[in-house]
Amino acid sequence: MIGDAMATCSFCSQIKDIKAGNPPSDLIAELPTGYLKLNWFQYYHGYCLFVSKIHAEDLDELPRDFADAFMNDMLRCHRAVRVAVEPRKMNVASLGNRDKHVHWHIIPRHANDPMPDVPIWELRQSVRQNKAFRITDTSHLNLIEQIRIQLMR
Repeated sequence: MIGDAMATCSFCSQIKDIKAGNPPSDLIAELPTGYLKLNWFQYYHGYCLFVSKIHAEDLDELPRDFADAFMNDMLRCHRAVRVAVEPRKMNVASLGNRDKHVHWHIIPRHANDPMPDVPIWELRQSVRQNKAFRITDTSHLNLIEQIRIQLMR
């Protein structure tokens, strides 16, 4: 069953491309247990995804030692994003309802946030994913570099 899921998993496909030497333009860094990627829509400036190198649908399906290391790497990503973009608050969420591959949403919440007291999912997707906030191959290179610098500290 896992093999079938991996064959159709968009994250597994991206990981395969990275390993083949074709990293996507949204890749910030490879860490021991996963890949930090800039979210394609930057309504929340600095919004990233941290994707497990191992395919599993739920966190508890990962081998225990790997899961522990993955959580430590996620915390490292969280801190790097926080320092790079200086938000008012940070949110972290692991859902996996649509993309059934363990990953974390690392979401900075800034002072200009229109709904600071609610989860981002309560803001219409058409607003969060408006084409004005979509990254391009070059539009967010500076942000990616800022986060990379923080990861190296």
